[in-house]
Amino acid sequence: HSDIDNVKEALDKLLGKVYYVNPSCSLSASPAGGTFEIGTVIEGVDFTWSVNKEIVSQTLTDCTIELADRSASYENNISSNKSFTLRVSDGTNAATSSVSYSFQPKVYYGAAEVPASYDGEFCMGLSSSALKSSKAGTYALNIGVDKYGFIAMPKSFANVDVLVAKVGGFDTEIPKVATISLTNAKGHTQDYNIFKTTNSNLGSISAVVS
Repeated sequence: HSDIDNVKEALDKLLGKVYYVNPSCSLSASPAGGTFEIGTVIEGVDFTWSVNKEIVSQTLTDCTIELADRSASYENNISSNKSFTLRVSDGTNAATSSVSYSFQPKVYYGAAEVPASYDGEFCMGLSSSALKSSKAGTYALNIGVDKYGFIAMPKSFANVDVLVAKVGGFDTEIPKVATISLTNAKGHTQDYNIFKTTNSNLGSISAVVS
Protein backbone atom coordinates (compact mmCIF):
# COMPACT_ATOMS: atom_id res chain seq x y z
CA HIS A 1 0.00 0.00 0.00
CA SER A 2 2.74 2.40 0.88
CA ASP A 3 4.13 2.21 -2.68
CA ILE A 4 0.72 2.97 -4.15
CA ASP A 5 0.30 5.87 -1.70
CA ASN A 6 3.71 7.21 -2.71
CA VAL A 7 2.86 7.04 -6.43
CA LYS A 8 -0.49 8.74 -5.77
CA GLU A 9 1.22 11.45 -3.74
CA ALA A 10 3.84 11.96 -6.47
CA LEU A 11 1.11 12.20 -9.12
CA ASP A 12 -0.88 14.66 -6.98
CA LYS A 13 2.21 16.83 -6.60
CA LEU A 14 2.93 16.63 -10.32
CA LEU A 15 -0.65 17.41 -11.30
CA GLY A 16 -0.77 20.16 -8.71
CA LYS A 17 2.16 21.80 -10.41
CA VAL A 18 0.72 21.26 -13.88
CA TYR A 19 -2.63 22.73 -12.90
CA TYR A 20 -1.22 25.58 -10.82
CA VAL A 21 -2.61 28.98 -11.79
CA ASN A 22 -0.79 32.19 -10.93
CA PRO A 23 -2.85 34.64 -8.91
CA SER A 24 -4.20 37.73 -10.65
CA CYS A 25 -6.26 40.68 -9.49
CA SER A 26 -8.04 43.64 -11.06
CA LEU A 27 -8.60 46.90 -9.16
CA SER A 28 -11.32 49.39 -10.17
CA ALA A 29 -11.90 52.82 -8.69
CA SER A 30 -14.64 55.43 -8.61
CA PRO A 31 -13.83 58.08 -9.65
CA ALA A 32 -11.53 56.35 -12.14
CA GLY A 33 -7.82 57.13 -12.12
CA GLY A 34 -6.26 59.40 -14.69
CA THR A 35 -4.84 62.89 -15.21
CA PHE A 36 -6.74 65.85 -13.80
CA GLU A 37 -6.29 69.61 -14.03
CA ILE A 38 -4.17 70.91 -11.15
CA GLY A 39 -6.42 72.38 -8.47
CA THR A 40 -8.94 69.54 -8.80
CA VAL A 41 -9.82 67.94 -5.46
CA ILE A 42 -10.94 64.30 -5.53
CA GLU A 43 -13.07 63.80 -2.44
CA GLY A 44 -12.27 60.19 -1.64
CA VAL A 45 -12.22 57.05 -3.77
CA ASP A 46 -14.31 53.86 -3.67
CA PHE A 47 -12.49 50.69 -4.73
CA THR A 48 -13.73 47.29 -5.85
CA TRP A 49 -11.63 44.39 -7.06
CA SER A 50 -11.67 40.78 -8.14
CA VAL A 51 -9.23 37.91 -7.74
CA ASN A 52 -9.02 34.73 -9.80
CA LYS A 53 -8.43 32.23 -6.99
CA GLU A 54 -8.27 31.73 -3.26
CA ILE A 55 -5.68 34.02 -1.66
CA VAL A 56 -3.99 34.05 1.74
CA SER A 57 -3.20 37.77 2.00
CA GLN A 58 -4.09 41.10 0.43
CA THR A 59 -3.17 44.74 1.00
CA LEU A 60 -4.31 48.03 -0.53
CA THR A 61 -2.35 51.28 -0.21
CA ASP A 62 -3.57 53.40 2.74
CA CYS A 63 -6.68 51.24 3.29
CA THR A 64 -7.40 48.73 6.04
CA ILE A 65 -8.88 45.57 4.53
CA GLU A 66 -9.71 42.02 5.62
CA LEU A 67 -8.94 38.89 3.60
CA ALA A 68 -12.58 38.45 2.54
CA ASP A 69 -13.05 42.06 1.43
CA ARG A 70 -13.45 42.92 -2.24
CA SER A 71 -14.20 46.61 -1.71
CA ALA A 72 -12.78 49.50 0.29
CA SER A 73 -12.94 53.28 0.55
CA TYR A 74 -10.20 55.90 0.84
CA GLU A 75 -11.90 58.85 2.49
CA ASN A 76 -9.24 61.57 2.34
CA ASN A 77 -9.09 64.26 -0.34
CA ILE A 78 -6.58 63.78 -3.16
CA SER A 79 -5.13 66.88 -4.81
CA SER A 80 -1.58 65.77 -5.62
CA ASN A 81 -0.15 62.75 -7.44
CA LYS A 82 -1.08 59.50 -5.71
CA SER A 83 -1.14 55.80 -6.58
CA PHE A 84 -3.02 52.92 -4.96
CA THR A 85 -1.76 49.36 -5.37
CA LEU A 86 -3.65 46.19 -4.52
CA ARG A 87 -1.36 43.26 -3.75
CA VAL A 88 -2.68 39.72 -3.36
CA SER A 89 -0.82 36.48 -2.63
CA ASP A 90 -1.76 32.80 -2.72
CA GLY A 91 1.24 31.95 -0.54
CA THR A 92 3.34 30.96 -3.55
CA ASN A 93 3.13 33.97 -5.84
CA ALA A 94 1.77 37.50 -5.69
CA ALA A 95 -0.04 39.80 -8.11
CA THR A 96 -0.67 43.53 -8.14
CA SER A 97 -3.07 46.00 -9.76
CA SER A 98 -2.79 49.78 -9.49
CA VAL A 99 -4.81 52.96 -9.97
CA SER A 100 -3.11 56.37 -10.18
CA TYR A 101 -4.22 59.99 -9.96
CA SER A 102 -2.01 62.72 -11.40
CA PHE A 103 -2.49 66.47 -11.60
CA GLN A 104 -1.14 68.77 -14.32
CA PRO A 105 -1.57 72.36 -15.45
CA LYS A 106 -2.84 73.31 -18.89
CA VAL A 107 -0.93 74.85 -21.75
CA TYR A 108 -3.23 77.23 -23.64
CA TYR A 109 -2.67 77.99 -27.30
CA GLY A 110 -4.38 79.42 -30.36
CA ALA A 111 -4.64 82.47 -32.62
CA ALA A 112 -5.88 85.85 -31.44
CA GLU A 113 -5.60 89.56 -32.00
CA VAL A 114 -3.17 91.35 -29.69
CA PRO A 115 -5.14 92.25 -26.55
CA ALA A 116 -5.02 95.58 -24.71
CA SER A 117 -3.40 93.67 -21.84
CA TYR A 118 -2.46 90.09 -21.16
CA ASP A 119 -4.22 88.21 -18.36
CA GLY A 120 -5.51 84.78 -17.41
CA GLU A 121 -8.83 85.39 -19.15
CA PHE A 122 -7.00 85.99 -22.43
CA CYS A 123 -4.98 82.75 -22.05
CA MET A 124 -7.96 80.61 -21.09
CA GLY A 125 -9.91 82.14 -23.99
CA LEU A 126 -7.47 80.74 -26.58
CA SER A 127 -9.06 78.05 -28.75
CA SER A 128 -7.04 75.04 -27.54
CA SER A 129 -5.62 73.68 -24.31
CA ALA A 130 -3.91 70.51 -23.14
CA LEU A 131 -2.92 69.06 -19.77
CA LYS A 132 0.87 68.90 -19.77
CA SER A 133 3.78 67.89 -17.55
CA SER A 134 6.33 69.85 -19.62
CA LYS A 135 6.54 72.31 -22.54
CA ALA A 136 7.10 69.50 -25.06
CA GLY A 137 4.36 68.99 -27.60
CA THR A 138 2.90 69.88 -30.97
CA TYR A 139 0.77 73.02 -30.94
CA ALA A 140 -1.51 73.47 -33.97
CA LEU A 141 -2.17 77.14 -34.71
CA ASN A 142 -4.51 78.49 -37.41
CA ILE A 143 -3.39 82.10 -37.67
CA GLY A 144 -5.69 84.29 -39.76
CA VAL A 145 -5.53 87.91 -40.90
CA ASP A 146 -4.55 90.38 -38.15
CA LYS A 147 -4.07 87.46 -35.74
CA TYR A 148 -0.96 86.05 -34.12
CA GLY A 149 -0.19 82.64 -32.68
CA PHE A 150 -0.02 82.47 -28.88
CA ILE A 151 1.23 79.74 -26.54
CA ALA A 152 0.79 80.28 -22.79
CA MET A 153 2.45 77.82 -20.43
CA PRO A 154 3.54 77.65 -16.79
CA LYS A 155 6.68 79.69 -16.22
CA SER A 156 8.20 76.58 -14.62
CA PHE A 157 7.97 74.81 -18.02
CA ALA A 158 9.79 77.49 -19.99
CA ASN A 159 11.44 80.26 -17.97
CA VAL A 160 12.93 81.80 -21.13
CA ASP A 161 12.58 84.97 -23.20
CA VAL A 162 12.20 83.01 -26.43
CA LEU A 163 10.43 79.71 -27.05
CA VAL A 164 12.10 77.71 -29.81
CA ALA A 165 9.74 75.60 -31.92
CA LYS A 166 10.17 73.67 -35.13
CA VAL A 167 7.78 75.04 -37.75
CA GLY A 168 7.92 73.30 -41.12
CA GLY A 169 11.12 71.60 -39.96
CA PHE A 170 12.91 74.89 -39.21
CA ASP A 171 13.81 76.30 -35.80
CA THR A 172 11.54 79.28 -35.18
CA GLU A 173 11.77 81.71 -32.28
CA ILE A 174 8.53 82.69 -30.56
CA PRO A 175 9.30 85.62 -28.21
CA LYS A 176 7.82 86.03 -24.75
CA VAL A 177 5.46 88.99 -24.51
CA ALA A 178 4.28 88.74 -20.90
CA THR A 179 4.48 86.92 -17.59
CA ILE A 180 1.20 86.82 -15.69
CA SER A 181 -0.38 85.19 -12.67
CA LEU A 182 -3.09 82.82 -13.91
CA THR A 183 -5.83 81.28 -11.79
CA ASN A 184 -7.22 78.28 -13.64
CA ALA A 185 -10.80 77.01 -13.75
CA LYS A 186 -10.10 74.89 -10.64
CA GLY A 187 -8.84 77.83 -8.58
CA HIS A 188 -5.12 76.99 -8.76
CA THR A 189 -2.83 80.01 -9.25
CA GLN A 190 0.62 79.97 -10.85
CA ASP A 191 2.82 82.13 -13.07
CA TYR A 192 2.50 81.72 -16.84
CA ASN A 193 4.70 82.95 -19.67
CA ILE A 194 2.92 84.01 -22.85
CA PHE A 195 4.73 83.57 -26.17
CA LYS A 196 3.58 85.27 -29.42
CA THR A 197 4.59 84.63 -33.02
CA THR A 198 6.50 87.51 -34.58
CA ASN A 199 4.27 87.50 -37.66
CA SER A 200 0.53 87.45 -38.20
CA ASN A 201 -1.51 85.77 -40.95
CA LEU A 202 0.63 82.60 -41.03
CA GLY A 203 -2.23 80.24 -41.88
CA SER A 204 -2.23 76.74 -40.38
CA ILE A 205 1.07 75.84 -38.74
CA SER A 206 2.28 73.22 -36.28
CA ALA A 207 4.76 74.46 -33.68
CA VAL A 208 6.73 71.50 -32.34
CA VAL A 209 8.35 72.27 -28.98
CA SER A 210 10.84 69.82 -27.50
